[in-house]
Amino acid sequence: MNIDRAKPLDGTDYEAALRLLDDELDATRFDELDRQASEDPAKAELLFTLAAQRWAISELLARSTRLDELTQVETQAIRHYDGKRVVGRGLRWAAVVAIAASLLAVLMVATRDRNPATPLQQSSATAGSIVALHGTGSTQTGQTLIEGMDVPTGMLRIDAGFVDLITSRGVHLSLRGPGVYELTDGMRATVQTGALAASVPEYATGFTVAAGNIRVVDLGTEFSVERGPDGRVRVDVFTGRVQATEFDPAGRVMNTHLIAAAHARIFSGDAETASTEAPARNRPPIKPQPLVAGDPGLSDGSRPTDTIVFNPAAFSSYSDQDAMHDQPSQLQMTDGGQTVTLIGNAWKALPLEYDVTVDTVLEFECRITRAGELIGIGLDDDNNHATGKLFALAGRETELPYFDYSPWSASTDGWCHVRLRLDAEAPRHVRQLVLFADDDRSGEAEASFRNIRIYRDHAPGAGRYSILEPTE
Repeated sequence: MNIDRAKPLDGTDYEAALRLLDDELDATRFDELDRQASEDPAKAELLFTLAAQRWAISELLARSTRLDELTQVETQAIRHYDGKRVVGRGLRWAAVVAIAASLLAVLMVATRDRNPATPLQQSSATAGSIVALHGTGSTQTGQTLIEGMDVPTGMLRIDAGFVDLITSRGVHLSLRGPGVYELTDGMRATVQTGALAASVPEYATGFTVAAGNIRVVDLGTEFSVERGPDGRVRVDVFTGRVQATEFDPAGRVMNTHLIAAAHARIFSGDAETASTEAPARNRPPIKPQPLVAGDPGLSDGSRPTDTIVFNPAAFSSYSDQDAMHDQPSQLQMTDGGQTVTLIGNAWKALPLEYDVTVDTVLEFECRITRAGELIGIGLDDDNNHATGKLFALAGRETELPYFDYSPWSASTDGWCHVRLRLDAEAPRHVRQLVLFADDDRSGEAEASFRNIRIYRDHAPGAGRYSILEPTE
């Protein structure tokens, strides 16, 4: 798809697009634009490209011209459109594609004096955490990569094998050696040489990979980007779609392509040779497996010394509660995947396979920053909060059904160490560990969980809830 080949717009259509982005378009005119979009996708694409460019540029100028805010503007642009009172199928898809393309164009105009292969820089010092190491490599400063370490922004050299990491925005990356990569932040990476595979959760849509003169923007998917020593770039899509944009040496947009699942596109590495289509390689997408007994933190015997290591790519929205009423839902990782923080109105489920018995204990540490309506944890087997066993630890709501309320009020001053006996749920096979920070009124809840263990303790308990010594 080449947006330069779209049919021109007349003044009436462009004015309608501007009014749409300013929330001034009436329903009748919106329906007319939606009909036109369904009949003429090329025209709709150009229309919304122009309108989205206007929106993005005005936001950048109004807030800041710093390039490290571009990702935030992109996210807001998509949310801005999704929030319209009428969402036509033709208009919505054209808008999402156009917003991504136009923001890339804004970026390249702002950085025209830079080499297109040079990634943007940002002040954040940590790009993510290594969750699995199946090879060798080092950071830009020469530090040897080890499993569990926080990865700084900057260059990564993978000498051999594979390195799996989770970015600070929850994207699961697998980097193949030999290769040289750069992590600009949790939402941007560069492949200088080598192959990168990405599994992008819904809340990190927009993750971007640069490779030579190609920019690949995730639209909710699993994909890989490979760049060889000769500069050729190959993009394979396993699920969902990506948008791949080609730039010329001056930073101008040449072509924009949508690549769907089971398809690939090969770019020659020079501006004179056209890219070619190909079927995607027959390789499985990145799919983290459910946790089972024997994995860190999960034991069908005595208390394990290690704790659950979270993989954000494995999390999914829980029940119908996540991001309810259009409130934000964020999930962040720290400490090499051992600490997870939920912000807004976030309900997340981590897959596991475990048999709960009368001796099963769920142990964890929790820190409440803002209690909102409900903060809690639980286990489930069918992704339904009405049938799951959920423990409410704090919050304004104190008499809702489906919840087992804690007899204590979680402190907001630091970490609390909690031990729950699950004998009342036995016997039961569970398939989800559920974490939630609920606030569908204002989206301001925030809580962190760490050092989670599930195991069996045959000693008699002192009650369902045990609050142990606070931890620092």
